[in-house]
Amino acid sequence: QGLKLLIDLSSGINLFPDLRLMENLREDYLASLTAIEDVMGKMEVLSAHNLILSLHRYPENNFSKEQSWQAVERTVRQLCERARRQEVTVHLRLSVGKPPEDLKKGVEFVGRVGAANLRLAPSMAFLLANKTDLSEATTLLKEKVGLWLVNTPRMDAVGSVWNANAPIWGYQDTQILAKIVAMAPEAPLVLDAVYKNQDEEYLDAKSLQEILT
Repeated sequence: QGLKLLIDLSSGINLFPDLRLMENLREDYLASLTAIEDVMGKMEVLSAHNLILSLHRYPENNFSKEQSWQAVERTVRQLCERARRQEVTVHLRLSVGKPPEDLKKGVEFVGRVGAANLRLAPSMAFLLANKTDLSEATTLLKEKVGLWLVNTPRMDAVGSVWNANAPIWGYQDTQILAKIVAMAPEAPLVLDAVYKNQDEEYLDAKSLQEILT
């Protein structure tokens, strides 16, 4: 039926206690690589060709930000090479609360990794929460978006994001959501909100259809 299977590791990539992408603790790093490569091996069996990754926070001590970026770049480059042999596209999730902190840094990271099969997976909530200039974003994202993660942010009284995975239904400015999708209309859209029930899931699918038309 043309079903595409997306494998998303980003919830487990958190430095500790689960998966890390930098070799600041060798034993934990090797265990993380083993787990990720095991999943990638299963992807081959399932004929899955899309893998979503995220980055994670910086270590609290004994490892600088510069070291962190260099280490993560090496790991993502290594994973992309493994993925290339399996004809897998790797999508870097851009989301609130994890590096890279803004769109420009995300684009620069992908450029430094230099893997042809590494694409960006920006979440709508990420772009909205950062008040991203969409005219600038259109240039930055040209031919770099692998898929869109469909969600919206919810802010608290002081303007901080307390929910980066809210549905799009009920969001006031639907025009800006349409403008985001229009930056890369060929990219698949993946519902990436947390739903209380199937009714909310239906409402989001309906809202997305209205935005696209």
